[in-house]
Amino acid sequence: MAYETILYDVQDAAAHITLNRPKKLNAMNALCIAEMRSALAEACGDDAVRVVVIKGAGERAFTAGADIGELAEKSPQDMLGYNR
Repeated sequence: MAYETILYDVQDAAAHITLNRPKKLNAMNALCIAEMRSALAEACGDDAVRVVVIKGAGERAFTAGADIGELAEKSPQDMLGYNR
């Protein structure tokens, strides 16, 4: 499967998931979270995968956490669902 915000690769029984938003310090937006869930489900469904390695692209940060630019646009009601 092709992803926009992460890279996914399997080598030698290891699934490598790379957060790939280095200009945003790999901040996790809703799309990135959804893609991470999908990649993890893909890894869980692959009998060849024995371990999952999660890393961040770039040299400045593994991840800055939540993408606050995206969160600033959400209403309090939206945030209830987002936090769940």
